[in-house]
Amino acid sequence: MEENILEKVKLETLPKTAKMFLTMFLIVIACGYLMAILNINTSMGLLRETYVPGEKVQFEFGGSAYENIVSHYRGSVNDAAAYPGMDLATMTSTSHTHFIAMGMMMFCLGLVFLFTNTLPEWLKKFVLVDSFVAVIIAVSAFWFIKYVSGAGAYLMMFSGMLLGFCVMFETAVPLYEMWLSKVCTPPSPDGEPEKGAYEAKTEAGEPAVKEGGK
Repeated sequence: MEENILEKVKLETLPKTAKMFLTMFLIVIACGYLMAILNINTSMGLLRETYVPGEKVQFEFGGSAYENIVSHYRGSVNDAAAYPGMDLATMTSTSHTHFIAMGMMMFCLGLVFLFTNTLPEWLKKFVLVDSFVAVIIAVSAFWFIKYVSGAGAYLMMFSGMLLGFCVMFETAVPLYEMWLSKVCTPPSPDGEPEKGAYEAKTEAGEPAVKEGGK
């Protein structure tokens, strides 16, 4: 029953209006995800901006990812002003926002991705489930870094890679199927595309009575 429902809707056969709507949604979500990556890099000090009035803005990458992530959550003895650490209230607020926002984003992306048929079924299931698992791992890493060990930074970087993997598939595959994939109609023995009984009778001029009619 579940498989039949998903097979009834194919992205490549959607009306152009629906394709344009879903395409703009996927593009906006992808841009938002890229901005989230940029926000992580700037908030944790991995990317810094230097500006002097009258001169060009300069960007520089600073420190290791591991050290900056740990300092962001636990604070830094060497640079307490830049890295004061996160208190319990901030941790709770950040976790709440990430669970709701990221959960809704992955749900909406997964809803479109459900109706794709390009990938093998096992990979499709993995992407759908892994997207939510990555969110849980990422938020759990916040607390692990703060209250257990800085080694949780590796867990956070791993979850980021998993999430990026899922977002890539959940945006690229639907876009491919909507605009590049073609619907193939199996040919009949004489080389012509097969027609249903209703269409064949209608073209022949015969009265086509649907099942259940008189």
